[in-house]
Amino acid sequence: MNEEQKQAVRDAVASALGHAYDCQRVWSAWDVGTMSSNDFSLVAEDDERLNDIPDAALAAMPAPFQARVQPWMMACFGAEIAADAQERNHRFLERRWNWSRRVAPRPARRTSWWTTSMGGRSGASIRKWAA
Repeated sequence: MNEEQKQAVRDAVASALGHAYDCQRVWSAWDVGTMSSNDFSLVAEDDERLNDIPDAALAAMPAPFQARVQPWMMACFGAEIAADAQERNHRFLERRWNWSRRVAPRPARRTSWWTTSMGGRSGASIRKWAA
């Protein structure tokens, strides 16, 4: 995230917090009776707190998909193939083709589907019909 985006997040957090106050002392001080209005500050005016909130939220988010996939690709394919998108596409298409051949209907079923869906037309009439 660049500095401009961080500033936009900080501004949005400050706006959303509105007039929320932050206590500067431990909560057990309430029991002693020594707390005053000086022990509280507006969160929107505290730059350190405004930086902490978005940073904590971003740290809790999972890494982007590509950042999680890259280590896996390096382990599976090695640096050369991981960097070659065309080779990866060819490997994907090859695996997809092999899968489709395994799950494709048997030739007899393909013929019956073709005959049924085309209404028993011959090849010549289909070419005429498709033109």
